[in-house]
Amino acid sequence: MIRALIILIVLSVLISCIITPPIYSALTLLFAAPPWPYSRVFDRVILLVAIILIWFLRKELNLKSVEPFFNAASKRSAAAFITTGVLISFGTAMLFASLLVGDKITWQLKEPAYYYSRLLKLVPAAFIIALIEESFFRALLYQKIKEISSLIPALLISSFIYAVVHFLTPDKSFTYSGYSLFVGFEYLGVVLKRLTLAGVPQGIIGLMLVGIVLCVALERTKNIYFSIGLHAGWIMAVKGIYYFTATVPGAVFLSGPGRRYYLVTEPLGWLSVAVVFLIVLLVTSDSFKWSAKKACT
Repeated sequence: MIRALIILIVLSVLISCIITPPIYSALTLLFAAPPWPYSRVFDRVILLVAIILIWFLRKELNLKSVEPFFNAASKRSAAAFITTGVLISFGTAMLFASLLVGDKITWQLKEPAYYYSRLLKLVPAAFIIALIEESFFRALLYQKIKEISSLIPALLISSFIYAVVHFLTPDKSFTYSGYSLFVGFEYLGVVLKRLTLAGVPQGIIGLMLVGIVLCVALERTKNIYFSIGLHAGWIMAVKGIYYFTATVPGAVFLSGPGRRYYLVTEPLGWLSVAVVFLIVLLVTSDSFKWSAKKACT
């Protein structure tokens, strides 16, 4: 399975680097000015290539191994796990994030329609992203690494991969200079170089901590729903702060994470993740579950 994952990643990147340039060159012939930057076209191509490869590698990837984590809870329990997870991560993150407001960011007041439109996009997107990433990084990758190693290495390795992937972001400033055999790999080099930008190590630490908490949530509940709720809550908090605050005049953010991942690079943000970790341990402990069950009867 690990071999299949490596093949999936390597082939997705290689094929995309090869076929994206001719596709983009065709777009330059169809449009005087292509409606999308090269980075966006590359993203769409690599996503399509990955989906096709996943279909071809479906047996080797053993995607059915994810099913037990979805079947381990009833619909009612799943809803309770998701709701609890969202409340814990979102509430904790917003509490700590509010302590950072005034330093480099400040609340911005806009018309109610602006907030409604953002929320209508933010909430569904948060759950979709959480579902996809938890299925892959926790139910699939973490579990498979644990099968060939042990708990702690699996926690650290899967969480490190999860964190690094988030900083392999598109470079919208990349200028497509025309077709060549190597232009696709040139763009890949630009994307990989982004890992050397200032602030990326701090961001990786923050997201690694998040990944570890999500692995622990999956490990202790044996279902994926608590992890999905926690993940979605964190996305809502990070993106919510991004949408509903403005930059303080003169404030400078680290070039790697930028303002988008400002919260995960701050020690206060790491502390908020640690608090969530302790809450997760508490609510998944046998004594807490027994007390909750008794209170409901």
